[in-house]
Amino acid sequence: MLKVTILMTLLLSSLFSDSEIIEDAEDGRTNGWSFSSGSTVTNIEDESRGSRVIAFNSTVYKYYTIYTPHSSGFKKIKWDMKLNQSYYIYIRVQTLNGVKLLYYSHSSRDIGETSSGIHYGLGSSSKNDSWHTFERDIESDIKNIDSDNELISIESFKIKTKGNSFIDNIIIYSDEEVVPTPTPTPTSTPTATPVDRKIGV
Repeated sequence: MLKVTILMTLLLSSLFSDSEIIEDAEDGRTNGWSFSSGSTVTNIEDESRGSRVIAFNSTVYKYYTIYTPHSSGFKKIKWDMKLNQSYYIYIRVQTLNGVKLLYYSHSSRDIGETSSGIHYGLGSSSKNDSWHTFERDIESDIKNIDSDNELISIESFKIKTKGNSFIDNIIIYSDEEVVPTPTPTPTSTPTATPVDRKIGV
């Protein structure tokens, strides 16, 4: 009965919106982010993109987290990222089988399920100090490991990194949604490379 109730909630919530911008930095604020002591989060103008972005800075590895309210019904997530250090992206989700953690790194291979969660690699070039756009089908990433499970909601986006790192345009969206691009990216700025993982990979 609980699963039926959850599925009905998921269906109804998906009727009201096809996407939600979690962060595009255009409000000039950083108050949606929580982060470790010894690190900073700033909202800056990136001249190469012609838009504002979120900048992280620390001398050692730190965590930065933003939560995704009203996220039921969204299956996919997109974000832009620029960094030159090793990193982990953690996506916390609610499923029919409980809370799960998916995590993505600069690895060139998918590890699969580990004691930490479900891992996928985004490729070594993802940390080459250029802007890249990543898109993940979260439900597909779950079902690759747990085929009978269902995604209910995407709850948070967390990154572990150090040095100077930049994030922009975090968007969650549904299957049919054409993802909006809230801020421009000049054609001279790369947004994907052959090793970047795409939706459904």
